[in-house]
Amino acid sequence: MAKRRFAVTLESIIILDLDERIIELVDGNWREMYDPYTKTPEDIACYVAHDMYRFRYGLSHVDGFVGADDSMATIYDSWIEDLSATEGGPGDGCW
Repeated sequence: MAKRRFAVTLESIIILDLDERIIELVDGNWREMYDPYTKTPEDIACYVAHDMYRFRYGLSHVDGFVGADDSMATIYDSWIEDLSATEGGPGDGCW
């Protein structure tokens, strides 16, 4: 049976509890090494939540926070807000 390829978009809502010490840790040196676009507490939350959610990591596995205790960032809740699919994908002329 033939396979069909789909590009699926998931828009998730993630509720993250983030220790204030993590926000304070992000300074000019941290930005230079890891992510120069992470400037606000909201940016930091997005940076942390992305890796924790996508890769199912604890905080101590997120780039820039290797020495941190996993309890300093916790995904409290998450759910899919929007879900859509388009037939096609990389290599199919759709991308």
